[in-house]
Amino acid sequence: MQQAVLDRIIERSPSGRLLFYYFKDRYALMLLEDVVASGRSIAELKKSQFQPLLCRPLVRQVLSRVSDRQLRVQDLQSRWVYPYQVFRLTFGQWPLPGERWRRSWHQMARSGVNLVLQLNLPMRHICEMERLLREARGELQCDLHPIAAKPDFTLAWSRIDFDPDSKEVLIEEVQSDWVRDAVANSMAAVVDRSRWKQYVQRWLQPYRRIWSEAMLAATIAMVRSMLAPKRIFYYTFSTGNKIKRLACYPPPRSLYVDLPRRFCFRETHHGPSFLREHGARQIKRTLRDPSSKWFVMDLDLDR
Repeated sequence: MQQAVLDRIIERSPSGRLLFYYFKDRYALMLLEDVVASGRSIAELKKSQFQPLLCRPLVRQVLSRVSDRQLRVQDLQSRWVYPYQVFRLTFGQWPLPGERWRRSWHQMARSGVNLVLQLNLPMRHICEMERLLREARGELQCDLHPIAAKPDFTLAWSRIDFDPDSKEVLIEEVQSDWVRDAVANSMAAVVDRSRWKQYVQRWLQPYRRIWSEAMLAATIAMVRSMLAPKRIFYYTFSTGNKIKRLACYPPPRSLYVDLPRRFCFRETHHGPSFLREHGARQIKRTLRDPSSKWFVMDLDLDR
């Protein structure tokens, strides 16, 4: 998107402490809240694209308490799991301010800027992490990536392209350097190995299980409330790697196969219309390729 569009979005973004509460599978409740806002019977939901959500354990618990076969928003909002995680959301941009756009580095489908949504760890976790690892956060994070400024510490982020004319959103990326480094133990050269293992097992483990679905759930909720798009697109594994030229360094397959399917994105050959009009020549070739696939969530919930 153009810088002016991004600036307007950030200007209108919520001010103050923007907290996001998450527990495993909350995404299913959140998506269904939007679907049933105007009233839906369980029979209707079983015939919709969101039918797989009804099989999630939390949703099945809600359905077991519904007596008249009508699912309502209050039914879903009343089902919370304790303990839940509390994240702080912040906004940024990519490329970073002052950077010159380079396709191979910034991994964007078109030139311009992306809106970045950052999912940040709670302050208690940050304090315990620094106490245990005995390192300042500047030694633990790569500031070449779109992370939040201090005092926040970014667990994960998503990058978002938005076209105000077509009202389409493309989620360019969902990523967590912090979880990836923890799994790979790539901080062993900086942090004592035993302390690192203790941190991962005691403090990071709860986030490892939920970070990707929490990040995507927060992203969908944010773009729906702030941008009101008609459709949200998400890369498939093969198309994303081709467009971003990631053949040698592909991202985790689960983020572009399992995750969007879990959220009921459907596969389509038709990618974002704004890329057909404004994308580079290589992007347009990919869009014309009969084998190219995308994930899409239509926000006309009656479809």
